[in-house]
Amino acid sequence: ITAMASFSLWRWVLARIKTILFWIPFMNKSFVILSSGRSGSTLLVQLLNCHPSIQCRGELLNREDIQKRKLVGAKDDHLIDYILEQLLPLKIWLSFTGFKIFNEQLEYCKLSFAKLLTALRNPPVIVLYRENFLETFVSLKIAFQTDIWYSEKRANEYAIEVDWEEFKNYMNVERARWAKTVSLISTKCKHLFISFEELEADQTVVIERIFSFLNLEFCPTSAVSIRQNPLPLHEKITNYKDIMEKIKECNSCIHLTSDWLDKCQ
Repeated sequence: ITAMASFSLWRWVLARIKTILFWIPFMNKSFVILSSGRSGSTLLVQLLNCHPSIQCRGELLNREDIQKRKLVGAKDDHLIDYILEQLLPLKIWLSFTGFKIFNEQLEYCKLSFAKLLTALRNPPVIVLYRENFLETFVSLKIAFQTDIWYSEKRANEYAIEVDWEEFKNYMNVERARWAKTVSLISTKCKHLFISFEELEADQTVVIERIFSFLNLEFCPTSAVSIRQNPLPLHEKITNYKDIMEKIKECNSCIHLTSDWLDKCQ
């Protein structure tokens, strides 16, 4: 056996051992944050990690990480093994280890969400969504243009022009993604709907709900991240009046509501 083959064999054995350890009931439980980009998931992860019994990781299926690890186009089993390895707790007494995953990442990786949830023993899922599609879309466009995806000290004062057809397509795609994932978790896992707007309005109340959902005692939380695009929409969109007129003309609903998500179940 060559040195390279021997290394690959030991790497495979180590991956299997980690997977087996993950399944030991007393070791830890998992949870998932299901969200989409620019919906406050980084803030939520920081808040959850304030709890001594939680270790919450970030985007395990981040596109750049998947490319670096040469997992693009990988089979479901390989992607799930990678996720399980990342979820092994640093401290065995932790009650929960979790991570966040975006609808678009499941689509990009062509990963079966059903298989992932089964491998995680159908964990509790925190569904974090943003009600206003236009806010989310504008935040995404600004992030792509400025290449600023996270901030602790400086907020943007950036404005963009919104292409109506591009925005309409974005809404349709996002609704289809949410309908698919929410209908799936409703049959497999207990879940909790949280909106970005609720989190922004009162972090303490939302975090208390989440800790209760996970059967954990409340503890004070704090975060260092700030909202990157705090300006009102009419200041962030250079053609704001035109877009508002288009919305009225087409009678388009630009909101993702809890009622709509409930109907997807």
